[in-house]
Amino acid sequence: MFKSVFATLLLAGSTLAAADTGDSLALTREALIKSQGALGHAETTVTVEVTVNGQPQPSQEQRAKLPVTFISASGMAIGTLPNPKANGAPAGMEIKFNTTLKDINLLTADGVEIPARLVLKDEETGIAFFAPLKPLDKPVTFVDLAQAGAEPAVLDELYLQIRTDEKMFNTVITQAFRVTGAVTAPRKLWLMQGGAPSGVIVSNSKGQPVGVVAEQNNVPVILPLSKLAKLVAQAVSEAAKPAESLKAALPKALEPKKTEAAKP
Repeated sequence: MFKSVFATLLLAGSTLAAADTGDSLALTREALIKSQGALGHAETTVTVEVTVNGQPQPSQEQRAKLPVTFISASGMAIGTLPNPKANGAPAGMEIKFNTTLKDINLLTADGVEIPARLVLKDEETGIAFFAPLKPLDKPVTFVDLAQAGAEPAVLDELYLQIRTDEKMFNTVITQAFRVTGAVTAPRKLWLMQGGAPSGVIVSNSKGQPVGVVAEQNNVPVILPLSKLAKLVAQAVSEAAKPAESLKAALPKALEPKKTEAAKP
């Protein structure tokens, strides 16, 4: 049901542009290594409910490990959710999926577990945001999206990085690729060579973030950081609200204490 994002990234490697050599490559490598501490995972139990022509089918549940990048010292992370699709469904058959997560833990590069929750999932782009359930004891390493580089042009070389799971020894995979096209309407985005899951930060040769992988008609593209700002603001707003488990307790906790009526 779930295709490995790491397998997708490795397969895309066959289309990678040839990397620069010499001093420029050394500087790029050094800049990218500095951000690897922000690469982690969201470990969660994924439940997929399926309906075929409106009829519910047996649900499927499994533990999954999804790549994320921390984007704030407080532990907010950006990534994606498993997005199963109906492949080759017979004509006249309607298949729908509903994916839910529970027991989410964010894992930092050094293995620290942070109980978390999903605070925002944008269906249009496939991008998801996760936030800790409570304030952290110490800040995490993160990619500062405010330190953005200049927007790329067609044929510029860009980079993205993902930390693999334990099956591949938690190794960081770095992918280099060329911008193959620029779209200006109905929204600004760039077409990319190869592919990657939504929510992966894209950087330039100086290691500066310039965009994020998003989904456009089931095709991976690069969304400028300026267009991501609205989603980040929404995620921050949602993260400030109490978790559902706390919401359920709030009404009773905030009820005024009952006092006995005064006797006549």
